[in-house]
Amino acid sequence: MRSGRSIRPRPWPATALAMTLLLGAAACSSGASPARGPQPTEPVTTTTVARPGKVVLQARLSGRAVVPGPGAASGSGTAKLTLDAGASEVCFELTVRSIDPASDAAVFTGPAGAIGPSTVALDPPAGGSSEGCVHVDPGIIQSITDHPNGFYISVRNVQFPGGALRGQLST
Repeated sequence: MRSGRSIRPRPWPATALAMTLLLGAAACSSGASPARGPQPTEPVTTTTVARPGKVVLQARLSGRAVVPGPGAASGSGTAKLTLDAGASEVCFELTVRSIDPASDAAVFTGPAGAIGPSTVALDPPAGGSSEGCVHVDPGIIQSITDHPNGFYISVRNVQFPGGALRGQLST
């Protein structure tokens, strides 16, 4: 059971710290190699290895899917994404109907029913449609490819700054 008190580590006494530094310096100056633990057999990397090829994802956009809402009740649309991690590129085609001109469009991180941060900015379909390609980090592309239902497209406009239309990505 926790008492509500935080436990803080005590600083080393100055003499212990000085002795540790002195011994380390003596080992380095005497030509002795410092003690080492076991070395990993394979290097540790933090880069994401992208799968070759392109992945196509789609979304049906509706005002009813906007969270928390309201969105454009009579609005609808479609989104098609072509993800290419090898080229660090996401190409998109957006089409919307029955909404005021779009001012913003993006891929957001979040499952159905949740709100998340913007991940990939897209050109808004201000005249009803837009298409293009944007440069995107391959790690982000890989995340979207691996878990498409964890991402959604949102189209916003002046009337609905929180989202006029939304659609969850799927294969």
